[in-house]
Amino acid sequence: MVLLFTSLTAIRVVLATTLVLMVLIPLFPRLAVLMVIIALNFITIIIFSQGLMKQSHIMETRFLRNFNEKQKYEENKSAILPTVAHALLNKNIHIEEFEVSQSSPSVGKTIRELDLRQKTGINIVAIIRGNKKINIPRSDQMIYPFDRIVVAGSDNEMQAFFQYLEERKSWVNENENNDGEHHISVSQYIIDPDSVLAGKTIAKSGIREKTECMIIGIDREGQSETKLVSSFVLKAGDILWLAGEREKLNHFEDNIK
Repeated sequence: MVLLFTSLTAIRVVLATTLVLMVLIPLFPRLAVLMVIIALNFITIIIFSQGLMKQSHIMETRFLRNFNEKQKYEENKSAILPTVAHALLNKNIHIEEFEVSQSSPSVGKTIRELDLRQKTGINIVAIIRGNKKINIPRSDQMIYPFDRIVVAGSDNEMQAFFQYLEERKSWVNENENNDGEHHISVSQYIIDPDSVLAGKTIAKSGIREKTECMIIGIDREGQSETKLVSSFVLKAGDILWLAGEREKLNHFEDNIK
């Protein structure tokens, strides 16, 4: 196919050059060689410019086809067609979409349990879960992390809904901050000579029972002890490595007395 196209192009160049020379040579007989060169260049530019135009047209057609296919893909992926959303907008009905975060308190609850219609007035019209779309979901449909929820409602209902989301977000952030107090931390405690721990074994020290902390290591005279047994005797000057919740560690000395 390529060879045939090349041959046809060569024949077209020769024929076109001959026709041009038949006109130019009688007019400029002394410049025959120059006329041949000019004619060849002129005809070559015309032919290849036509080829470039054809190639440009093919590329434009391919681009438009890909663009249209992308638009169709986005429409299929979207829960609501743009035309429908525009029509609803004229009726003061808005369509909004939001993603459920992994830490959202809505995770694991059904639409009935969320009761968003009663609380804010909006309706859940679709749930997009990965490549799956659940249109007009049932009230027993459960919400999962990273679900994209499509809701519909008026201006006032949307405003109430977004306020509800902000309140839920604040609640999540507050609880996450509170949870930080329950994380396990590590602290040091030096046994003074008059401490109630001096001379007692770990078993009889009552550290776990009184403070809800535990000894994970002891530094004594530059040596670290990590393989501790319940019969290990604590001495003045020992540095205890303690593990426990931050609040418990902060009150260790008060609770051990």
